[in-house]
Amino acid sequence: MKLGSTPAFAALIAAMNLVSPPAWAGDLDPDLEMRLRAASPNTEFRVIATLDDRPDAPALARRLYVEGWSPAERHEKVVCELQIAAARSQGPLFRELRRAALEGLVGEITPLWIVNAIAFEATAEAIRGAAGALGVSEIVEDSRVALEEPVEMHFDAPSIQAREWGIDMIRAPEVWAMGYFGAGRVVCNLDTGVEGTHPALQDKWRGAEGGDWQHHWFDPSTGSSFPIDDSYHGTHTMGTMVASEVGDTVGVAPGAQWIAALTIGGSGDFISKTLQAFEWAADPDGDPGTPDHPDVISNSWTDLQPRCQNTLLEAIDNAEAAGAAVVFSAGNSGPSPESITSPKNRATTPVNIFATGALQSNESIASFSSRGPSYCDHVTIKPEATAPGDDVRSTMPSGYGLLSGTSMAAPHVAGAVALLKEVNPSLDPETVKTILIETARDAGSPGEDNTYGNGIIDLYAAFIAATNGFGTLSGLVQDSETADPLPAGIQVLGTPRQTRADEDGLFVLPLPADSTFDIETTYFGYAPAAFQVNIAPSDTLQMLVDLDPVPTGSIAGVVRDIGGVPLVGADVAVLNTPIEATTTDGLGAYRIDDVPADSTYQLGASSCGLLPGGRQITVVANQVASGDITLLDLEVDDMESGENGWTHAAVTPSYLDEWHLSQERNHTPGGDTSWKCGADGPGDYSDLVDAGLVTHCLDLRPGSILSFWHWMDAEIETATTAWDGGIVEISTNGVDFAQITPDGGYPYTIVDNPASPFDPGTPCFSGTHDWREESFDLSAFAGEAYLRFRFGTDGYVTEEGWHIDDMVVDSTLPDVSIAALGAPATVTAGEFVEWELNVSNNTAQPQTVDVWLRISGPVGEGLLVLANDIDIPAGQSGTRGVGLTVPLAAPEGAYTVENTVGVHPSTPYDFDAVDVEVVSRD
Repeated sequence: MKLGSTPAFAALIAAMNLVSPPAWAGDLDPDLEMRLRAASPNTEFRVIATLDDRPDAPALARRLYVEGWSPAERHEKVVCELQIAAARSQGPLFRELRRAALEGLVGEITPLWIVNAIAFEATAEAIRGAAGALGVSEIVEDSRVALEEPVEMHFDAPSIQAREWGIDMIRAPEVWAMGYFGAGRVVCNLDTGVEGTHPALQDKWRGAEGGDWQHHWFDPSTGSSFPIDDSYHGTHTMGTMVASEVGDTVGVAPGAQWIAALTIGGSGDFISKTLQAFEWAADPDGDPGTPDHPDVISNSWTDLQPRCQNTLLEAIDNAEAAGAAVVFSAGNSGPSPESITSPKNRATTPVNIFATGALQSNESIASFSSRGPSYCDHVTIKPEATAPGDDVRSTMPSGYGLLSGTSMAAPHVAGAVALLKEVNPSLDPETVKTILIETARDAGSPGEDNTYGNGIIDLYAAFIAATNGFGTLSGLVQDSETADPLPAGIQVLGTPRQTRADEDGLFVLPLPADSTFDIETTYFGYAPAAFQVNIAPSDTLQMLVDLDPVPTGSIAGVVRDIGGVPLVGADVAVLNTPIEATTTDGLGAYRIDDVPADSTYQLGASSCGLLPGGRQITVVANQVASGDITLLDLEVDDMESGENGWTHAAVTPSYLDEWHLSQERNHTPGGDTSWKCGADGPGDYSDLVDAGLVTHCLDLRPGSILSFWHWMDAEIETATTAWDGGIVEISTNGVDFAQITPDGGYPYTIVDNPASPFDPGTPCFSGTHDWREESFDLSAFAGEAYLRFRFGTDGYVTEEGWHIDDMVVDSTLPDVSIAALGAPATVTAGEFVEWELNVSNNTAQPQTVDVWLRISGPVGEGLLVLANDIDIPAGQSGTRGVGLTVPLAAPEGAYTVENTVGVHPSTPYDFDAVDVEVVSRD
């Protein structure tokens, strides 16, 4: 039956009510949005609103370096650019906040320029209003930061010991012997404050020379006008940088001065206060023309709501662009892998963010020292280097004390930076940190590793490099034909030294001087370029590198399911390349052009509800390679044929992921494999596991049910409470997961235990039992979904773990499916449009069904019944045409057409959604 246009469609459109989505919907962080919805109207939240207008300060600093600007000139230019961006764009948001403040909806307001943002306290109503202000990019909660607490403390260390062992380990005295103690240099810490009256520190405070105290001390917590320590930690870390008394030196750079900010303790331990501190440190006197910023900022704290890209990381980058090297402790969460704490878990360059591990006095790694790799990408090696951090004696309020932690290691690096800056004041932050890792003494496994990083910092070797032995290779990489800049990789052959040009093609690479290096520059789609360089000490060699594009070809094909039905909207990508992915059109077809030729690629395709698939394909110049792909249905998995699109990772940063395919236990008759969360082989799971095993995208039909078999051995407390356990979660976007409950409920709840990744009282599977089947009603969900099997443990007793096998996702409704074929992506108002519907009866019995459309868009939504009581024989399918005229009055915008089969209107069996853009007729 051919279905033509009907008056009902025009009437439907005309009858729809105009519904405008809230303007704030896309601007609120999802976690914040959930909290706002649950809050009472008068509840106030601390939030940070970032604006769109944010200069790329690191790129600007690189360009100025390449152009030969002095450090003072670069500092002034970077700070001014950041301040100008804030001044020109914060007005609309600030006015909205002031208006809401007059109504009592907004409290404290703090504009920032180190990132273009405003921090404020407000009710949910005011936050949503602020999100709609012109230029607002995102609003996130103002989360807390916390101290990296030492793992061991002794507060009664003797005050006179001549010189500390850690200073000798990093060879600082050999640099002192050359006459360098840090004179004329300034260090800074963001910590619990500093006891300004300590005899080993008081004369080294820059404010002791007079002038405005606000240029030398920043306290957003208590508002004090003289340095104080809210605890003990900041005094100890500052002492390791600069402290000394007659006959007793605990500081690496005893000739340097210090300034400090109290950001941990009191009311200051929020991200917004830390942002203010970085802003203050980047320009303490508020005059960009006076380069009074510190040479280094030492940090020994962590972000309690870690992300791999956020406002805090941008502030760190911008502070470095303004001229202050930033160093961090690695964290005290070792020896587990991926335990580097936020924000220093990120690595955008080999030295940013610089995380420091802790050493014992015998130069072995301390057990508590956090290990790499970064949990942001599970690949990047961390930490950057190691330094003394176990039983380190330094200044404490009213005396001296011994502390252990990576907090004690980071200030050794900060003091080293101060010494090197006295040796060579022209060193920029990236170069001085590069010197430290280039000259570090290798430890542990040969080369860079995830325990020691690049090794133990060696100040004397760094001194030699800073004095005579370092220059800089800088330049521009561009397309030889178009002169377009290229973000190419620059590798020093035969060494681990490398960098990458930015989006403007600019790069800066510090290199040891008076040596010849072979350099290779590479970028996807271009022939490599090789050249030799020899750089004079303290010189900058500038290069223009032209890369020649290679010939290209194309890939084209059709993606189908196992029944041969073309798949509309399937994702297709050339894997492990920067080539932009594409999606199939209304006939299941795709085409990818400009693929570098004479290479073989792995082509991948995915469509929700089907197993991701692909093939290898070779591309020949000026030809189109055929890349048809068939995807298999896999909503039944016995775990016997590989990973099949499953993925797994740690859910909570610094916790472990131990999911793997195991042949220890199996439920499948004749099989031998299941998923296990626990140790490889017969061993027990580890402490501090929070592991998520996620299915590929499932296309849930109405009335779906999940069933699976599991074997469990996990630690319990009582017959109803558990220390460790597993839960099942669901997500409709693959990012935000929520727990779901099995038929009959979970048998245990998690004990109140701060080491557990689960909240106290979380229902869970636990205890010890043989293979058991569980089922979950998924009828509340339809369409795209992901399931996650999540296992979590605390830090104490361990058992064998959790095994998962024989998962089935089925529906209580008849298996009748519908697919829309050939639907246009864009239509013009007044145009007649057509597409086809393929309806398949996948059961062994005849089915009688209805077919209807649900149309939603700028004017709301409505239904249009196309056919009633269609009889479909068992195992058969048929194609039916749809033809509709889009009303001339249809508003422009994005519409979704859900092509649905089932029993109208209450019981849909399946649907296939098509996105259509309506444009007006010229």
